[in-house]
Amino acid sequence: KQLAMLESDIKNNNLAHAYLFFGPSKIGKYMAAKQFAKLLQCENQLCDKCAICLQIDKSCHPDTLEVLDAPKKSRPEKSHVEVEVTIEALDAPETSKYQQSIEIDTIREMIVRLNLTKYSKYKILLIKNIERMGLPAANALLKTLEEPAAGVVFILTTSNFNIILPTIISRVRVCGFRKFLDEQKLDERYQALFNQIESLARNTDMAQRFIYASGIATDASLTKDFLEVFLIFMRRKLFDSLHQTDAKEIAQIISKIRLVDKIQSGLALNIHKRFLLEHLMLAL
Repeated sequence: KQLAMLESDIKNNNLAHAYLFFGPSKIGKYMAAKQFAKLLQCENQLCDKCAICLQIDKSCHPDTLEVLDAPKKSRPEKSHVEVEVTIEALDAPETSKYQQSIEIDTIREMIVRLNLTKYSKYKILLIKNIERMGLPAANALLKTLEEPAAGVVFILTTSNFNIILPTIISRVRVCGFRKFLDEQKLDERYQALFNQIESLARNTDMAQRFIYASGIATDASLTKDFLEVFLIFMRRKLFDSLHQTDAKEIAQIISKIRLVDKIQSGLALNIHKRFLLEHLMLAL
C-alpha cells in the first residue's frame, strides 16, 4: 500500500525531496525504503533484475547511500564508524555505514557525497532509525532538508517517531505504517478506556477531568492500562495530523507522548499517581 502511494508520487510528478517512514520495528520499513530507492533509480520501473536494482540490494550502488544500524555481533573497534564491505562492493565507492549512533561527521560526509556528480537519475540517502542522531547531527541534516539540492532524495526511517525533532518532521513527507496504529486490537477493557479518553479530549471541563484522574489513580493496574491506551490514542491522533502537515499541532502531540513517558517514569519512582495523572489532564 505504501509503495503504491510512492509510485503515485512519481507518476504525478509530486515527488518530495524527503520521506520519513515510521512504525514499529521489524515490519519492513527499511525494506520498503530500499524498494522505493530502486523504484526511483531503476530504468525498468523496479525490475529487481538489472544491475542497478542488484547494487541497491547489496548496498553498493554509487548514487544510493546508506547509514545503517550496527550489527548485533561484536565488531573490531577500529573507529566509531565502520565501512560495510562485500565482494561486489570492493570496486565500488563506499556507499553505506554501520553505526549504533549517528554522528555529525557522518551526516556531513554523506552531504558532501550527495553533492558529487551523479550518474543515476537521483542521488539518494537512506538513513535507518534516524532517532539515533544526536542533536548536532539532526541539525546538520535539518539544514540540508531546508535547502535541498535538485535531484536529491532523502528516505528516512524510525521506530520512535515521538522523539524526532518536529522541525525535521515538518520538512519531510511522512509515510505511516498503519499496523502500528489501526490494527492494534484492544480488548473490551482497553476499548472502554479508549472511548473515555476520546470523551475527555472533547470535554474542556477541568473539574471533570480531575475527578476522572482521581478515580484512575486508586488502582495501579488501571493506571498502567490507562497510560498505555492514552499512548495509542495520541499516536492515532498524530497519524491523522500528519496529513495536515501542521508542524505546531504535530509538536503539541509529540510533547504529550513524551509527557506520558515521563509520567510512566514517575510512577516507577513512586511519585504520587494522582498528581501525575492530573498533570496529564492539564495537557490533554
